[in-house]
Amino acid sequence: QFYHEDFRMVRRITKRDINARNILNTVISKGKGIVVATNPIFPMVAVKQRLEWAGVADIPFKHITSYEKSHFCKPTIEYYQEILQHLSCQPEECLMVGNDVEEDLAAGKIGIKTYLVTDNMINSKYYQDDSKDKTGNSDENAYGKILYYYDVNSETVTPLCSKIDCKHNNVECEAYFDAGGENDGGFVYY
Repeated sequence: QFYHEDFRMVRRITKRDINARNILNTVISKGKGIVVATNPIFPMVAVKQRLEWAGVADIPFKHITSYEKSHFCKPTIEYYQEILQHLSCQPEECLMVGNDVEEDLAAGKIGIKTYLVTDNMINSKYYQDDSKDKTGNSDENAYGKILYYYDVNSETVTPLCSKIDCKHNNVECEAYFDAGGENDGGFVYY
């Protein structure tokens, strides 16, 4: 009863990302499958409500994790291995996109490519912030479309840019998503 009544009240403190639906539809149009790899601490009824609040409940996801379906939680590698097993996929066939440095980037430990979304980043204590200029001011444009390298051994995150003193905030940056590289079916290779 809680998830059918009380939990619905949480919706008013959430907000939709206007780009989320377009991004998911673009991925699907390229023939790629999408998994909702949320930490399975909620039942499916709650996860589906959260997807509704985000405006993406009707997206044809290949798999959605919930506590009814999952036996492990993030950041354990078993969590990601169970998803791969369900999909009959190899790690190198997948990309984990997430905003939690510790829990989402843990997928890299078993060979899944990872992409860190720095908007609303969680567990940023593991993240080295290179977006501050020499005066210590944060550059709001430094986040968003930046590709990062995650080193699973040292747990450090670094923009994929070799330019000295680069602020990583425009197409001049090698790590900027729109700059350089070759896009092949939803993956960007440098």
